[in-house]
Amino acid sequence: MPDTTPDFAARRMRAVLLVLTVAIISYFAFTGGSDGAAQLNVAGTDDAASPSSATEATVGVAGVSVQSTAAPATTRAVTTTVPAVAATAAPATTAGGTDPLVFRKPLNGTVNVTLEWDCYDCVDWPTLRDKHHPAVDYLSSDTTIVATADGVVVKMNTGCGGQGCGNSLGNWVFLKHTLTDGSTLFSFYAHMAEIAPAVTQGACIKTGQKVGVVGNTGIASAAHLHFAIQTNTNLLDYTSASSTTVGSINPESLYGKTKVKSC
Repeated sequence: MPDTTPDFAARRMRAVLLVLTVAIISYFAFTGGSDGAAQLNVAGTDDAASPSSATEATVGVAGVSVQSTAAPATTRAVTTTVPAVAATAAPATTAGGTDPLVFRKPLNGTVNVTLEWDCYDCVDWPTLRDKHHPAVDYLSSDTTIVATADGVVVKMNTGCGGQGCGNSLGNWVFLKHTLTDGSTLFSFYAHMAEIAPAVTQGACIKTGQKVGVVGNTGIASAAHLHFAIQTNTNLLDYTSASSTTVGSINPESLYGKTKVKSC
């Protein structure tokens, strides 16, 4: 007859084994050790008092731990200071860079002297032999005659179209110039082919303004400008006396030096 007595020791062993089996299965199920699943744990540090603190991440993949450090983006305002620059205005000058109230040559372009001031017995013209020349004769590549300085028209002769008229000086103009010291000089333009319309008795003619055109009216062997600076408005004849005796001044001594008042 078989033994039917319960085997309590065997039952206890089976219970223990069952509990261990369940525990082992639960362990692998929760830790992922049986299927190679990855576990990610992130630990962040947020330090508001330190803008340069880094964020750290710990990544565990199949038992490997990797730590990375990333610097936070930082925006900084940049202020650029531009120093103020004071603007300096250039002084006003004429196109030639000269003072408009200082005596200048009465022609533009390339100017040549064909007969010098107070030249004595230096030409072949019979009318000038043994005589002085109380003026400077000019030729230029530009035939427009201009005022040597600011001046007022005080005498003029116009309408001369041929030889011998205008006291042998053809169409001519006297301008009166008042110097800065209060004294006066007169510029004289002669033998002109024509006189500019703006040149009328009493008119103010500005430095460089058109007076007329080079010609050979009066008595002249060729077209030229007979130009004089005088202390009076006398029409000086060619005489044996020096030009200084009859009130003529060398114009070349005034250019760029002697200043007048504006008219």
